[in-house]
Amino acid sequence: MDTHYYSVSLATGEHLGFLVTVLESEDGASAFGQAMLKIQPSDDAWLTRPESMALNHLMVHQPLQWQHQNDGIVLRDDSGAVLTRMVDGYFKWQGHVFLVNDISSTM
Repeated sequence: MDTHYYSVSLATGEHLGFLVTVLESEDGASAFGQAMLKIQPSDDAWLTRPESMALNHLMVHQPLQWQHQNDGIVLRDDSGAVLTRMVDGYFKWQGHVFLVNDISSTM
């Protein structure tokens, strides 16, 4: 089972949490699996910030599904609806940009 760990942060470098993807199947050029998001706020005040509320709203859709498409990864809810797309080290959600960094090699 192939697992990838990503740190999730803001462009300012502030760490927000982790995204973990688990490979379920790799069919030709299209791999897919499940993903989980875990927020780790630096303090309680962070929980009231718009970025935190946006990530909390994304967590409502867990477990997430992911699928490799072209040059990125699409995150979907359990009904298959596209929520966001990770490409070039970031994803957008509810008007916010979140950076993702694959830290699998350090785990």
